Amino acid sequence: MALVAILAACGPAPAAPGQGSPPAAASGPAAHASPATSTPDPATPLPEPATPVPDPATPTPATASAGATATMAGGPYGPLAVVPPSDGSDMARNEGVIHLSGSCATITGRRAVTLLVWPADLVRWNPADHTVTFRRVSGETVTIADGQAVVVGGSGDRLAEMDMSAADWIGTVPWVARPAGGCGFDAFWFVGDIEAAG
Repeated sequence: MALVAILAACGPAPAAPGQGSPPAAASGPAAHASPATSTPDPATPLPEPATPVPDPATPTPATASAGATATMAGGPYGPLAVVPPSDGSDMARNEGVIHLSGSCATITGRRAVTLLVWPADLVRWNPADHTVTFRRVSGETVTIADGQAVVVGGSGDRLAEMDMSAADWIGTVPWVARPAGGCGFDAFWFVGDIEAAG
């Protein structure tokens, strides 16, 4: 018994309750899991696009041009015969006395009554005083009154030279404002410029 007691005294002391061996290292997929991927901070601003988005309130060149045209044309054309704008006009010379009080705007001279045909973007009828305002090639505007002698640049022809009646010729033109039915003329002239004579 004495020997058993001595061996018992030399053996390892029993582990205290709750004190065991250190836990074994974890094994399996959980031991090698990757760190969690970070989520972007919603407060971080996004990068600007490479191409700026146009502001819809900014007028385009086409809009600006249209606005300028509307300002000049502005309203009814009265007795004027008017056609759509063109890219240009010949600059032959015609002259005579302008008549604005009848059913259409004409000039008399050179033994003919000539219908004046105006481009829509360059002419304005002024009903208050029955005058015509025209933007000239130089960019300045001129106002012409009934009975005034004028020099007109542009191009035209006599109906007799074309073997056409006035009604037939009117039907060939894309009008903005057609000549009135009672307008009588022997020739036509597309106005490219106009100024007072003398």
